[in-house]
Amino acid sequence: MLEGREGAGLAAARLTSVSNVVGDVRMHGLIGGARRGTSHPLVFVHGLGVSSRYLAPTMAVLAERHIVTGPDLPGFGRSASPKHVLSFGQLVDALAAWLDARAIGPAVLIGNSLGCQLIVELARREPGRVRGLVLNAPTMDPARRSMFRIIARAALDIPHEPFALAPIVIGDYLRAGPVRILRTLRDALDDRIENKLPGITVPVAVVCGARDRIVSVQWCEELARLVGTAVDGSRGASFHLVPHGAHALPFEHPHTCAAFIESLVSRVSP
Repeated sequence: MLEGREGAGLAAARLTSVSNVVGDVRMHGLIGGARRGTSHPLVFVHGLGVSSRYLAPTMAVLAERHIVTGPDLPGFGRSASPKHVLSFGQLVDALAAWLDARAIGPAVLIGNSLGCQLIVELARREPGRVRGLVLNAPTMDPARRSMFRIIARAALDIPHEPFALAPIVIGDYLRAGPVRILRTLRDALDDRIENKLPGITVPVAVVCGARDRIVSVQWCEELARLVGTAVDGSRGASFHLVPHGAHALPFEHPHTCAAFIESLVSRVSP
């Protein structure tokens, strides 16, 4: 828990709220770091129903050396809600549009949960935008790929998450609303991240918490093996296990996650 509290304090000091009109929706996000960052920008993408706020601790740790940003996707967090619930593909479109609006060039993308599915799809569609991928607790585990199982596993995960996460998640869920969350989940269940990873040719890291009840360690290990040959000649993804981690790794273990991201960045081409 100490690590998470330290990360939360850094977030307040190092990150700034920004907003841009993307299409017909105003999107909010967090940004930090000097323009003279030491590598490609780092873009953080949140999971289902939540926002960039729970990613902020890890973002803040990395903001000392890198440009970091994390949008709230339309309908989530502090971003405005479109007239209809966006499909999975439209959420990917919104992510790409946010990057354009912020003039963010080729970047390392860091996802958590559903955010992993979104960044892999963006890398598949527009590989020129992506220099590396970090997949923290990537969904959807085939053994748990149903709405009932995901909801049940999410409930089981709650006792393993830090208490300080609760007000963030509850607030974000209330803003998003059950209809948007469930429709987005239904759409995401049809996405097959495992079919896309063999075609990914940028460096990839897969990170998993040993106490995660939503995705299994076995599933994360399998995803790491599925990744194709990267441009640096490496085969598959690096795999990292956080022994005391649950699903919201970037919130609870910001320094650990930041170290894994730095390791991935060291493999990224200029």
